[in-house]
Amino acid sequence: MNLRILFLFPFLLMANIVSAQCPTGFSIVSQSDLDYFSDNYPDCTEMQGQLSIQCGGITPITDLSALQNITSIGGGLNILFCNSLTDLSGLDNLTSVGGPLFIESNNNLTSLSGLDNLTAVGGSLNIDLNNNLIDLSGLNNLISIGNSFRIASNVSLINLSGLNNLSTIGFALDISGNPNLSSLFGSTNLSAIGGSLSLYYNSNLTDLSGLENLTSVGEILITNSGLTNLSTFSNVTSAIYRLFLVDNLSLNNISGLENVLEIDAFVSIFNNPMLDSCSIISVCNHLLGGESSNISDNVSGCNTADEVINNCSVSVATNDEFSELSISVFPNPTTETLLISVPGDLAGELILKDYAGKTVLNQILQEENQVDIYKWPNGIYILEIKTHNGVWVERVVKK
Repeated sequence: MNLRILFLFPFLLMANIVSAQCPTGFSIVSQSDLDYFSDNYPDCTEMQGQLSIQCGGITPITDLSALQNITSIGGGLNILFCNSLTDLSGLDNLTSVGGPLFIESNNNLTSLSGLDNLTAVGGSLNIDLNNNLIDLSGLNNLISIGNSFRIASNVSLINLSGLNNLSTIGFALDISGNPNLSSLFGSTNLSAIGGSLSLYYNSNLTDLSGLENLTSVGEILITNSGLTNLSTFSNVTSAIYRLFLVDNLSLNNISGLENVLEIDAFVSIFNNPMLDSCSIISVCNHLLGGESSNISDNVSGCNTADEVINNCSVSVATNDEFSELSISVFPNPTTETLLISVPGDLAGELILKDYAGKTVLNQILQEENQVDIYKWPNGIYILEIKTHNGVWVERVVKK
């Protein structure tokens, strides 16, 4: 037994030495605290707990080089109220933060340089109230954020360049209250946002470039006076929980949301004084299903739920070959029966699909076609008339 203990002793000693290289957590309020860290933990590379840099001590923090050997932080990292820092040099070897990363209220921070090797944040990432921060260069290698990402109230922020490799946000993306922000990422690999996308009160934001690869998002919440359209969202094909378009003074087109599968909970479209059409299919299906909505104070055509529903049957596509043919679909909207009339010499198929793309009817085209749909769920259906000349397409509204 004694021999076994003697055999294990060097390994136990080594484990203790390794863990002693870093404190479990450490709080820094002044430059003297950094000097203490450098003297007592010169070989610290992997910290298990939280590192908090919250300035306000007797000696201002001007240099983070005492932290230059740290490669990972198992807990969170806070950098708060450090008005003497202009960048984050000294954190150059940091590759991951297991918990949240908060960079807030650093009035003279102009760059996030020093975080260039950071690839992952396990918790939330907040970049708030940094009055002289111009862009997010320094986060060029960041790939994933485990929880939410908030960029708020950075009055000098012009764009979000530096996030080109970001591909995953586990929960919400909130970009709010950045009055000089005029563009977003440029380009990213971001394809999914697990929670809401909130764009509030970025008065100079006119371009959402960088979100083109987005296919899935939980909610879309937008209040921005400079946006004119939402074309960037044309690849979003997921269902969303809530659509909130409020006080967008220049917004005149939301057709970029045409491919959204459905809206589950609530539609709010109000006080958009340039918006006269809201009849995208997901909104139409939501209203026809009697779901909750607030549609008002827009331009006529998108001023009430009834106005939107009346425009839901607008044709979505017509092949030029059919432009001279007399094709009638009546009544549309309908509650029970659909009558479809075509020229007698037109041969082909008559197909009806729900908006998910599922074929609910496929029959040989006749000169007069009667389709009983009274048992079908309310919503938008896509009518296709296929012939050797091409495809004629129209929305059909069942209400």
